[in-house]
Amino acid sequence: MRKAVALTLLLLAAVALALAPQPPKFDPETGLPVKEAVQPVTHTGKTPQPPDQAYVEWQNSQTPPWAETDAQWQDTVRLTTNSVTDYVSYFGREGVAVDPSGRVHVVWMSYQTPGTYSPQVYYKRYYPGSGWTSDTCISADLASSGYSYYPSLAVDSSGNVHVVWYHYKVSSAPTGYYIAYKMCTPTSSGNGGWQLTSTRITSDTLLWYKYYPAIACTPNGNVHVVYYNYYSSVGYAIGYVEKTSGGWQPRVWIDSQSTSYYHMAPDVAGGRDNSVHVVFMGYMPGNTSYYQVWYRARFGSTWSAVQNASKHTYYCYYPSVAVNPRTNRAAVAYWTYTMPNYWYAVAFKERMGTGISDTWPNAYEIANDTLVYASTYGTCLNYTKDGRAHVVWTGYASSSETYYGIMYNERSVSGTWGTYERVCYVPSYYQYYSSVNNGGSGADSSSVHVVWVGTHPGNYEIYYRKGLPPSPYDLAMRRIALPSGLHEVGENVSPSVWVKNVGTASVSSFSVKLDIGGSYTSTVTVNQTLAPGDTYNVTGFTTWTPSASGSYAVRCSVQLSGDGNTSNDRITQTTMVADFVERFDASNGNFRGTGGWQWGQPSGGSRTPPPSSPKCWGDVLSGYYQNSANDTLLSFNLVATADTPVVMFMHWMYCETYYDGGNFKYSTDGGQTWTLLYPDGTRAYYGTVYGLGEYGYSGSWGWEAARFKIPVSSGTSFKVHWRFGTDGSVTYDGWLIDNVAGIGCRKPVDVAATEILSPTGSIPYGVAITPQAKVWNFGSGTQSFPVEFRIGSVYADTQSVTGLAPGESAIVSFDQWTPMAKGTYATSATTLLSGDEVPGNNTVTGSVDVYLVDVQPTAIVRPVGNVDSGAVIAPQVRVRNNGTSTVSFYVQLQIGSSYNQQRLVVGLTPDEERLITGFPNWTANQLGDFEVRCTTRLTGDMIPANDLLTDSVHVHKYDVATTAITVPSGNVNRGAVITPTAKYANYGDQAANVDVHYVIYDSAMSAVYDQTEQLTLDPGTEVEHAFGTQWNAANTGSYLAVAYIVYAQDNNHANDTVQFSFIVRVPYEPGWKEMATILGEVKDGGFVVKDPDGGKLYAARGYKTGDFYVYDIETNTWTALPAAPAIIGKGGNGCYGNGYVYVMHGQNSAKFSRFNIAANSWEALPDIPPWTSGKNPKGGGDLAYAEVD
Repeated sequence: MRKAVALTLLLLAAVALALAPQPPKFDPETGLPVKEAVQPVTHTGKTPQPPDQAYVEWQNSQTPPWAETDAQWQDTVRLTTNSVTDYVSYFGREGVAVDPSGRVHVVWMSYQTPGTYSPQVYYKRYYPGSGWTSDTCISADLASSGYSYYPSLAVDSSGNVHVVWYHYKVSSAPTGYYIAYKMCTPTSSGNGGWQLTSTRITSDTLLWYKYYPAIACTPNGNVHVVYYNYYSSVGYAIGYVEKTSGGWQPRVWIDSQSTSYYHMAPDVAGGRDNSVHVVFMGYMPGNTSYYQVWYRARFGSTWSAVQNASKHTYYCYYPSVAVNPRTNRAAVAYWTYTMPNYWYAVAFKERMGTGISDTWPNAYEIANDTLVYASTYGTCLNYTKDGRAHVVWTGYASSSETYYGIMYNERSVSGTWGTYERVCYVPSYYQYYSSVNNGGSGADSSSVHVVWVGTHPGNYEIYYRKGLPPSPYDLAMRRIALPSGLHEVGENVSPSVWVKNVGTASVSSFSVKLDIGGSYTSTVTVNQTLAPGDTYNVTGFTTWTPSASGSYAVRCSVQLSGDGNTSNDRITQTTMVADFVERFDASNGNFRGTGGWQWGQPSGGSRTPPPSSPKCWGDVLSGYYQNSANDTLLSFNLVATADTPVVMFMHWMYCETYYDGGNFKYSTDGGQTWTLLYPDGTRAYYGTVYGLGEYGYSGSWGWEAARFKIPVSSGTSFKVHWRFGTDGSVTYDGWLIDNVAGIGCRKPVDVAATEILSPTGSIPYGVAITPQAKVWNFGSGTQSFPVEFRIGSVYADTQSVTGLAPGESAIVSFDQWTPMAKGTYATSATTLLSGDEVPGNNTVTGSVDVYLVDVQPTAIVRPVGNVDSGAVIAPQVRVRNNGTSTVSFYVQLQIGSSYNQQRLVVGLTPDEERLITGFPNWTANQLGDFEVRCTTRLTGDMIPANDLLTDSVHVHKYDVATTAITVPSGNVNRGAVITPTAKYANYGDQAANVDVHYVIYDSAMSAVYDQTEQLTLDPGTEVEHAFGTQWNAANTGSYLAVAYIVYAQDNNHANDTVQFSFIVRVPYEPGWKEMATILGEVKDGGFVVKDPDGGKLYAARGYKTGDFYVYDIETNTWTALPAAPAIIGKGGNGCYGNGYVYVMHGQNSAKFSRFNIAANSWEALPDIPPWTSGKNPKGGGDLAYAEVD
C-alpha cells in the first residue's frame, strides 16, 4: 500500500525539500547529471499521426502571444529531418562556429546508425550564397567500436574546424571512455576536408570516465581541450590537453585531482594573447556548502591558482567562459538562485583584469532581467568581434509557462544588458541545449549564430537561427495577433498585427499587407512615427469571415521604403477554422458535470488562466479534487457532417501520476454506452490509470491541445464526455478543459431556456412585474423562435426572439403580471423552436413566492344594533391576518365622537382571525344613532382599502310600565260584575307593541281571572285599558289583582307589575251596627287608623299600655299584634303612611316609633323635638303623614 509509514515519511520529506530549488541530480556511480529528457510520445498498439500544421499553430496560439525575437533574427532553420533523436552539445558548449570565410559549421550527436553503434557525431556546414549541406557522420571511423557523445567545436584563425567528443569503446578490450578529436580543413563545397581517422587525445586508462569535452583555439594556432574526468578510486578531476605545432601535449590536472568533491562541466576559452581560461563547477576544500564556479588560467606558461569566480552564497551551475576581444578579459556566464525568494538568474561576470593575479568581482550582473527559470541544461556565452557579449540559455519567459524556450540576451560594449528575447518558443513542446557563437573574424563578424534541440515535430531535431546587428532602417513584422490559432466558421475576425522598429532610426510611413488563404487580401497604410524599439498594433484591415472549416495560411508583410533588412518583413502562420468552438466564457456551453466538475473561473494552487479567459470547466476549479472520484463532464449532442470528424480541446492537468487522471470517450446511443478514444497526434495517454481502471491521461502539464478522431459516419449524432477518476489518497489541482472545437461536425439545432430572471424569490402582492427569461442558442445557425412564459394557472404569454446567433444569449421580456393573490406559483419558460434537435433543454422551471402584508377588521361584535340607554358595554371586534407573515399592529375603535380607543394585537399568524377584547367600557348615556368605526393600523399594509370596518349603534330608552289598577279600586260587594282595568305607560322613545296581562288570585293564590291582550303604546304616553272580559265577584274573601306588561326590548322590569288587594264582602244595610269588641279597655292615648292599601284597621288602646291590634273588616275580628316599644298614654296618637303606622307615645314623653305592617315589627325612631313650651306631648297631640316631591 502507498500509505505505508515509510513512504509517508518520504513524501513529507519530499514536500519539505520542494520548498526550495534543488541542485541537479547526479548518478551516484559515475557522477553524470541525470537529464530531464522528454521522450517522444507513443502509445502501445497505436501509431500516433502528427497533427497537421494548422493544428500545431492552434496549439501555439492558446497561450498569450509572445513575440519571439526582435527583427534582427533571421528565420529559424530546421537542420535535421530524420526520425531519430539528435542532440547538440551539452552544458552549453559550442555546437556552432563560423570561419573567416563566413562558412557556418554545426556538429551534433545523432542516433542515426552509420555503423554498428549509435549515437555518433554528425556535421554539416553552411556556404554563404548556396545554403546548407547534408548530414555527414564524422565519427564513422569509430562507429563499429562504440558510441560517440556530445561534440563541441572551434575554428582557428586559419579557418580549420576542430571537433572533440567523448567516445565509449565497447567492441573490444580494453573498453571504456576517452576523448576523441578530429580536424577539418573545409573544402569549397560539400562537407569535405575532414581527417579520415579520429584521434584519441587522452592517455589515461580506459577505466576512467571522461565526459563532455569543450574546445577552444588561440591565435597561435594551438587547440585547447578540457573535459570532466571520474574514476571511483581516484575521484573527480578536470583534465586539460593542448595541441601545439608539436602535437598533443601531456594532460594537465586543472583542479589538482580531488578525491572527494564534485568537479564537472568544464569550459575553455582562448585570449588574443594566447592565454587559456578554464572554468568548471563543483566543491573545493573549504567550500562544500554549494556548488561554485571555479576559474584557472594560463598566462604564457604559468598557471594561476584556482579562483572562486562566482563567490555566491547558493548553488551555481554550468559555467560558460569567453574572452572579450576588446579588453582581453575573461568573462563567465552561469545560472544560480537569488535569495530569499529562490528566483532563477542567469549570472554574468567579467574578470577585473588580464593578469595572473587579477580576481573576479563579488557581484554578478543578471542577464535574464525578469528572474525567471533557467534550466539545468546550461548557459552559453560568446563575444562578437566588436566586444558585445551574447548569452543563450534554456528556460521560461514567465512563471506560468511549463515548456522551455531558447532565451537570448546581449550585453553592449558599454556593459548594458538589453531586454531578453526568445529565439524560439513553441507551446507544448520543449526546446533544449542551446549554443551561441559569433560570426567569426570575417565580414559578418557582428552576427551571432544559435543552435538548439527542439521537440515540436514530435522528435528531437536540430534548429539554427542567425542574428544580425540592426540596420538604420529596419521595420519588422513582430507577430500576427489575429487571425491566429482557432476560429469558427462564420466568425467575424478583425485582423490585427504588430510591427516593430528594430532599426536605429525613426520611421514614419509604411504599409502592411495581409493575405488569408487564397481569397482574402487587405492592405493598411500607416502614417505613424515609430522611434527605434517602438512597437505598433496595425488594425483597420477588412473583416475576415471564414465560410468553411479547415487550415488557412496567414501571410503578413510590411513595406518600408529603404528597409535595410527585408528578411524580417514577412511572417507566415497557419490558423485553423473549426465548424464550432465552445469557449465557455459566456455560458457553461450546455455541458453537464457530475461530482467535482465545475464551470467558472479557476483559481488557487498552480492553476493558470484558461486560453479563453476567464472561465472553463474543471474538476476542480479551486482547492484539491476528491479521493475516489468518478466524475464525468458531458457535452451537448453533436452531429457529424463528414466521416470521422475531429474534436479538439485545450486541457491542463495536475494529478498524482499513475493513480489519478482522465480520459475522453464518445457515445452514439445517447450516453447508454461509451467508447474510449485515443489521442490523435497529441500527447498520448499515460497508460492505465489506477483511479480510472483504464487508459487515460495522468501527470502534470500546462495548457495544451488534445485532438481526437471520432469514428462515425456523416449524419451520425454523438456525444462526448471527459471522465476523471482518482484513487483513495493524495489529491492535487485536477483537470481543466477549455476551447472545445469540432471539425466535420456541428452543434445540433438547439435553443434552450436556461434561466428565469424574473419573477424569482419573493415578490410583493399587487405590484406589477415584468417576467423575463434568458435563452441561448447552443446549436448551429442563427435562429428565430417563440418563447412561452407561464406563472401557475394565472398567467401565460408568448414573445418572439429574432436572429439569435450561435453561442449568443438573449433576455426575453414578457407582458407585465400583477400578482393579486398570495402564495407560491410555479414558473416556466419554454423555447418553441420547430425542429429543435435537443428538446430536453427547452424548458426551465422555477417558482416565485408572492408575499402579502395585510390585516383587516372582520367584525364589530359590540356595540352594534340597538342599545338601551345607560347600558355599560365592553367593546369587542374581530381582526384577521390575510398576509404571509406573523405581524403585530394596533386596532382602533371609535364610537361616535366621544369614544376613541386602541388595542395592540401581538403575533397574529397568517390566516388567523382573533377576537380582540380589553377595550375600556363604553356607557350608552346619550340617545341616538352613533357610527362605530374599527381600523387596523399595520405599517406596510398592502391593501389599505380593507383596513376600516364601520357599523352603527342606536341608543334607545326601552321602558314600559304598569302604572295602576283602576278597577277594582276598593272592596267589592259580593255578586258585583266588574271590568278589570289598569293603566299602562311607555316611558321610552319608540312605539312599543306590548302584551298586557291582568290576573285575579283568590286567597289560595289560584287564578280566578287571567286575561292577556295586545296594545301599541306610543312614546311618552299612558293609557287606561279595560280588558274585554268581565269578572263576577261571586264569592266573598280576600283577592289579589295583578296587572303587568311584557315587552321584549324592555330594559327596566322594576315597573312592569302592579298589585291591588281587595275584599269581596257581604253588602251592609245603611246605619250603625255594632262590631266586634277590641281586646282591651281603651282609655287616654287610644287611637285607630286605616291601611288604605291593605283594607285593615290598626288600633292602640292607650291606657298607659303598649297594646296594639289589627281589625279585619271583612271578618269582623281583632288580632293582637306585637306591643309598642313604649307605653302609649295621654296625648298619644297615630297615623298611616306608606305601609307603616307612625305613633307618638304621649304621656309627657318625646318617644316616637313606627310599626312595619309587612314585617309585623316595631322600629324606634328619633325622639320628637321639644315643643316651644319646652314640654313633651301629653294631651291633645296629633300627627299626619305626608309625601313631598
